[in-house]
Amino acid sequence: MNYQQTRRLIITGIILLILGLVWLVYRGVRGEPASENTGEIAANGQLGSSEEIPLPVFRQEDVVLADPFSEAQRTARVFVERYGSYSNASNFQNIEDVLYLATDSMRAFLERTLEQYRAGAVAGAEYSGMSTVVLSWDELTEESSENRHMFRVHTQRSKSIGSLDNVSSFYQDSKVVVLRQEAVWKVDSAYWQPVAE
Repeated sequence: MNYQQTRRLIITGIILLILGLVWLVYRGVRGEPASENTGEIAANGQLGSSEEIPLPVFRQEDVVLADPFSEAQRTARVFVERYGSYSNASNFQNIEDVLYLATDSMRAFLERTLEQYRAGAVAGAEYSGMSTVVLSWDELTEESSENRHMFRVHTQRSKSIGSLDNVSSFYQDSKVVVLRQEAVWKVDSAYWQPVAE
């Protein structure tokens, strides 16, 4: 065999392989027809076979409702991580990111804080940023009720100054109060606690 004959044989083999794969997909891997739709209108008014397809049964016990306490915890956690993570390079976007999680009074406080931070920002200033990760939380039960929960949120925070390589880490708690307003949990206050030495 010369080069041309070998090449034709390989190309023919590849084409047959592709056609075989297309046929398998069309007919089904098990040799079953891909569809039994004959184009006829069945007795039930549907196109195809007259067999009825059972619909899934919806049962009340299958519904899993969100636990209000878990939703309150999640709101506190998301708020603390986003609010506590910032940089002057992002123009304090973290505060805008948590506005939807805040009650009206907390939102007003956050908007004033954002305005102050941005007014004090110096263009071209040395980079500074903080990254916050929630490690755990405790509910302060004496301060909690059905529509109000107070959490002590335990975090690890990492501060960078000048560059992302210059990092110092520390642990800091935050006390967070969340209120249920119209079935939605909102943060009403959040206070960073002093850092333990």
